[in-house]
This record gives sequence, structure tokens and C-alpha cells, in this order.
Amino acid sequence: MIDLHGHYLPWVDDGPDSLDEALLMLRRAEADGVRLVVLTPTLDPGRAPVLRVELEKKFAAFVQLMERRGIRLRLRLGAELVHGPGVIGALDRREVPFVGEWEGRRVVLLRWAEEFIPIGAITAVQEMAARGVLPMLAHPERNPGVVRSPAALELFLCDGCLIQVDAGSVLGWYGTQVRDTAFRLIEAGRVTVLASGATDASARAPMMRAARDVLAQRFGEETAVRLTELNPSLVVAADLPHGFDVPTQADGAAAAANAASPGMPAAAPVDSRPMPSPTASGSHRRPDQEPVIAPADPDLPLMRF
Repeated sequence: MIDLHGHYLPWVDDGPDSLDEALLMLRRAEADGVRLVVLTPTLDPGRAPVLRVELEKKFAAFVQLMERRGIRLRLRLGAELVHGPGVIGALDRREVPFVGEWEGRRVVLLRWAEEFIPIGAITAVQEMAARGVLPMLAHPERNPGVVRSPAALELFLCDGCLIQVDAGSVLGWYGTQVRDTAFRLIEAGRVTVLASGATDASARAPMMRAARDVLAQRFGEETAVRLTELNPSLVVAADLPHGFDVPTQADGAAAAANAASPGMPAAAPVDSRPMPSPTASGSHRRPDQEPVIAPADPDLPLMRF
């Protein structure tokens, strides 16, 4: 499996508070059957400047420590970009790591911080498209506005957006309404990938295997493979060094022209079937356990975070 969205990088945004816990998260992901993880620290250009150099340094140091500890995961640096003022400017300044590529366009993980679909969200999506950037909406099933009206996502799908659903959503961590919204989106064929959205080793630990099992049981093995293996592998197939090779506006215009050419596939398939009504089912709870912190390591003081 591939985890396209996880806050594994320590001491950045809402990720783990220690290197030990961050490494424990990686070990749990590895034991769960994950082979590649995209580290996605939250970037909010409207609140704080994006320090690309610092992110790259932290990522490189974290990879070195992981290798010393014998963890055999592959790591990529991405980001979860918060919609709001400064987002387009950050893209233009080449400050935002991408999670990968989809049909010739760079993919940015985009999150709505508000408890509704924010004003200007479609405009931001269209401005990104003009730059050859394709948004992947991060866990929209947890947004109250989407819970009330999942069909509101159709406009974004028509503009090519991809959708990422959290493992915790299908496991029932955020309540039955969020779980049923995730199920409706998956059943309607709107979801591109399932990712952990993990932030620590206990309350919001990586639980990809359990979530994948739910998908296989409810929607079939083919859907489980598509959302946890096939589609994520297509996204990360491009060789993006640290996720930071941002296209220029000229590149974006060329990509947009190519996408509009006859015979070219659409950026994201849109299923025309109506969304089914939610159905009741049992909730899967996350393990209620205390974080297990590894002993202190002499390498830790060398890590300059």
C-alpha cells in the first residue's frame, strides 16, 4: 500500500512531538503493509511563511535517521496546503511540495480549514489548473458542508479535482455521519485514494490495513486495491525530487492546452451515477492505547529540527 497523506514529520504543524514517536508511526505503517509514505506537513501561507529550505533539511535528516533504524519504507516529501490567502503566491514562488502527478499535472493536497466549502474555493482550483496544478481535496468527507450535501463536490470534480478520504473516516473515528459520507463518495466512484491522515502513534495512528479491510468487505477487493495501491502508485510514479519541482505558468498553460486537445483523457473521471443514500453499519474504533515511545538514541541530538 501507499500512504499519500500522513503527518509523520516531527515538530512540524500537527505531527508527532518527538522523533521517537515519528519513527514508531513509520514502524506501524511498515508493519501494516505500507511500502511508501508521502510526508505531508500542513502549510498555511496565510498564517506563516513557507520555509522550503527548512522543510527539505528536516526531511533529509528524518530519512537518514529512519535508514539508521532499519526501517525499509520509502519516503517522499509532500504537503497539505490550506486553502486561503497566499496559496497561489506560494505555488508561484515554488514553495509547495507536491504529492505527485496525475495525467501530466502536478498534484497538490488541498485542505479546507473552514466548517463549510469556503468562498473562493472554485476560483482557487481554476487558478491552480491554469498553472498545471491539480488539487487533491484532503478528506472532504469530514467537512460539515460536504456531510450536509455531498453533491456539492460535483462542481469540483467537474473541474478535475481528485478526492482523498481518510482511513479514520471509514473506520468510524469521526462519527457515523462522516463515515456514511465517505461510503457514499466511494460507492459513487468519486474517491481517488484512501490515506491514513495520521498525526501520531496512538489517537490518530496509521491504520491503513484496517481501513483497507473495510473497503474490501463493503465494496470488494477491486475497490480496495484501486484506492490503496493502484491509484496512489499512479500519483507517485513521477520522479519528483522532494516533491519540489513546480511547473512554471507557461508549463501550466501548455498542460491545460494538452488537456483540452481532442483525444486526451480527462484529469479525473466523473461518475454520472447519483449518490446512494447512506446505510447503517457497524463502527470500527481505533485502538485505545497509550503511545509506546522507544528508548533514547544517541543519534537524536544530531537531528536539527
